[in-house]
Amino acid sequence: MKHLQNFQIFQGTAEEARAFASTTNLDTSQTRLLPDKQMKVTLPYHALPCPRAFVLNKDHKIAYTNSHADDAPQKATTATLIGRVLSALDGNPNGKAPQAPIPPTNAKLAVLAQNGVEKINETSARTNFGEVDVVSRPLLKRDFMVYNPGSTSLPLRVETTCGCTGAVVNSEGRETSFIGAKQTATISVTVHTAQLKPGSQSKYIYLFSDNDPVPIASLEVLAEVRSVVAFEPKTLDFGDLSVGSSAQKSLKVTLDARMLQGGKFPPLLCTSSSILLRPLSTMPTQETRNGRKVAIQRYQVSLSPDAPIGRVGGEIYFAPKTSPTKPTTEDPVMALGGVWAQVRAATHGEI
Repeated sequence: MKHLQNFQIFQGTAEEARAFASTTNLDTSQTRLLPDKQMKVTLPYHALPCPRAFVLNKDHKIAYTNSHADDAPQKATTATLIGRVLSALDGNPNGKAPQAPIPPTNAKLAVLAQNGVEKINETSARTNFGEVDVVSRPLLKRDFMVYNPGSTSLPLRVETTCGCTGAVVNSEGRETSFIGAKQTATISVTVHTAQLKPGSQSKYIYLFSDNDPVPIASLEVLAEVRSVVAFEPKTLDFGDLSVGSSAQKSLKVTLDARMLQGGKFPPLLCTSSSILLRPLSTMPTQETRNGRKVAIQRYQVSLSPDAPIGRVGGEIYFAPKTSPTKPTTEDPVMALGGVWAQVRAATHGEI
């Protein structure tokens, strides 16, 4: 185990990977992020979708990957995946021998150009929604047309690179998992914008034939997501504190005025009960910026005297309108629930 290294494929640039590591307090001495914006590593390993686990032997060959019915991505429990990985590291992948490479069928699928869809090459295309307002457009939809030039029907499997993106295959008005010979099919793609972070977003949809380990067609969805909230500062650090002591800092939050509820901010919450939030005014102030109305509210952020010994951290987010614990993907307030601001503090003392 001395030479064990943990690599995480990160779909983004090196700069985005560094920002993610900093925001999430990732221990880079234990885990290394491999930026793979163009999916050059992801596709050869068929590492779609998350979570995918790979254990490589000393010859850099795959000793284990969760590609079985009982440990499949997005279906198996976390405990199952962890157990299988640990078993593989011990040289016994729980009785599951590595799957032999599946010979490709050399199947081909042509992507057709159409309104709103840019054809990149014979087997790939993209659509660009431009700037997207998540409040007025919580759901993006686009249909892609594909054609099977072969003489036999092809079974199709669709995989996406993000849980916010869905895709189904339709032929002759019905959902299907096959495309007939010399026939066309529609790939209906949806993206829930409420789950996207502000900034440039790129989501991929891959089409596989059952017997092909690599995609036979790929689709890309681009969007520039407009920010609806800003935290100043983005990170609050209370430093090193003694047990039982309290500390306070100020947080300024700017919110799209359309997100107000009865003229007030939605409840601002934190994932840690040791971090307390209190608005400093009853009603927010409002102003117009670049033609958009925004609301501004200041909060007092404090560390509870009952905070446990050790490192304390949490994420600040707005409660969705539906349920603070179970929001729906269509709820625009979910757009505020990512890693927007963090509060952390290290406490020490004697017992």
